[in-house]
Amino acid sequence: SYFRRAAVQHALGSVSSYRTRLEQWKAEGQKTGKPYLKSEQYAMPVFYHDVMYRENTEEKDAAFLKLYDG
Repeated sequence: SYFRRAAVQHALGSVSSYRTRLEQWKAEGQKTGKPYLKSEQYAMPVFYHDVMYRENTEEKDAAFLKLYDG
């Protein structure tokens, strides 16, 4: 689904960033603190995709969001 792919892409980007920073830290002689991979990522989902929302036909300032509650 749209959210699952977004979550996987966010996780891959976080790990890739960590590995890059770790390699740079090693190459620069470990002068500062070692980079770490945070377990809290605080990613916010976006509802850009056309199947994730629909506009309310009666009110101009309303929308219906498709959410998963577990």
